[in-house]
Amino acid sequence: MSCPDCFSGSTHEGNPSGEVTTLHGLEVYIAKPAGDIAPRGIIIIIPDAFGWEFINNRLLADHYAERGGYLVYLPEFMNGHAASLTLLNSTKEVLKTSGVIGWIKAPYYVASIIYALAPFAYYNGFGSTGPVVNAFFKGVRDNEGAELPVYAAGFCWGGKHTVNLASGVETSTSGKPLIDAGFTGHPSRQAAEAEDQALAWFGKHRP
Repeated sequence: MSCPDCFSGSTHEGNPSGEVTTLHGLEVYIAKPAGDIAPRGIIIIIPDAFGWEFINNRLLADHYAERGGYLVYLPEFMNGHAASLTLLNSTKEVLKTSGVIGWIKAPYYVASIIYALAPFAYYNGFGSTGPVVNAFFKGVRDNEGAELPVYAAGFCWGGKHTVNLASGVETSTSGKPLIDAGFTGHPSRQAAEAEDQALAWFGKHRP
């Protein structure tokens, strides 16, 4: 699942400048630093419910690469089951409901939200997508990230995955943690136990 913040924004304007390829079994949008600058690390974005093709997420990857000098991966973790962008409009309509006409229309938009969100929730539970996310991070850590720091940036739906990675339970083939640091933006479906475990792990292993 995701939280309401995931659906209350807007679609940004711009033209993503990265490229799409296949890496460690998944389609991935890749953004690289400009010129011949060697990347200072790898950021893997675990996106919100709208997934890897959403222009906002691709522009964010470009921003990290351009402004931070990072190699950025935005993988397709949802196997074609990202949430529909119609959720943005439907959520806006529900949130601004006022007056008689607004309340008459509200049930329609609520139904639209449920109809669009149900497939996403069904296919993208943590139990089914967690192994996919972990396998990709292992592939990166064992290869592209063997000599570079690897970071996770998880937004909404991706937040729980980031906290799980930060717990240190899963490691690479060489025994290294899958990430060196993680960031989450309005993470959803969090459990206090998982957060405590992640914080405890980082407390023991931080430089």
